[in-house]
Amino acid sequence: VCCVSSTVAAEAAEAVPTSPDTAIAAVSKKLTVFFICILLLAVIAYNLLSYIIVNFCLFCNIFFKLSHFLPFLIIITDKDYHILKYGGPDGELGASLRYLSQRFTMPMPELKATLTDIGTEELNHLEMIGAIVYQLTKNSTPEEIQKAGLDAYFVDHTLGIYPASAAGVPFTAAYLQSKGDAITDLHENMGADEKAIYALLNLISYRYKSYFFDYALLYSVFTANSIDTP
Repeated sequence: VCCVSSTVAAEAAEAVPTSPDTAIAAVSKKLTVFFICILLLAVIAYNLLSYIIVNFCLFCNIFFKLSHFLPFLIIITDKDYHILKYGGPDGELGASLRYLSQRFTMPMPELKATLTDIGTEELNHLEMIGAIVYQLTKNSTPEEIQKAGLDAYFVDHTLGIYPASAAGVPFTAAYLQSKGDAITDLHENMGADEKAIYALLNLISYRYKSYFFDYALLYSVFTANSIDTP
């Protein structure tokens, strides 16, 4: 009798309908727990994925790719001139420091990334210019050194690669500027690029013993990668 009574009472209790508020509260609690679990899983997945990507990039050396070779083979055989432009006012050293210094205050990530890429590329160019200067001065005789006007340079640096201008002035940070304003700094970069183009034009003019200042000719040199002796 007691067992039958207990069973009947339990069935009666289950048969009592729950209120709508109680049902909504139960569903809300379950949804809250569900979304919290989803959020935790998303955070864990994000951190795990970030860890995998960063370590993969470090393993593959993607951020700054280390290479033991120059991107372009540089072989200098004609040593009838010596030009030291490794650290001049319009050279690659100043350009790389300019871009890599200005990148921090750029207002948008895209601008920071752009200046970082250009500054890194300028460091690449600096290595190439260093290779050119080294091959121009390597195994030079005392007569060649004196004829090229490198005797004073030789006294201070022998034939080591030292950042100095063609006039022998050591590199200085006064060659570059960083104001912290995007428009100002970008105009600074455009002006510096134009000055660098003229410096390259002067090098070509000196090489071919002809003084010309023609942008069209300069661009044709860059696009054709060759020039006929004037």
